[in-house]
Amino acid sequence: MKSRKPKKSIAQKMKKGTIYRDRRYRRWRTRVFRRDRFTCQECKKKGGYLEVHHIYPKSKFPRLIFVVGNGITLCKPCHRAVTGN
Repeated sequence: MKSRKPKKSIAQKMKKGTIYRDRRYRRWRTRVFRRDRFTCQECKKKGGYLEVHHIYPKSKFPRLIFVVGNGITLCKPCHRAVTGN
């Protein structure tokens, strides 16, 4: 009988950067895209390469990671402008 690996916490996944592969994260991302109709909420560009941005940072508000209201759809240039990266 195979032993099961213990599930990793959200904090552990965030440290390793594997949260983006988590099923809950992918579902959250899709729900934000659908809610925003696949449109950048800053420049109103529709479609293309879009990203989802956490309004309240994941590191400071881990309980809000999967809350749809904490996400916003942005195109890559707008996401850079918002985050300063």
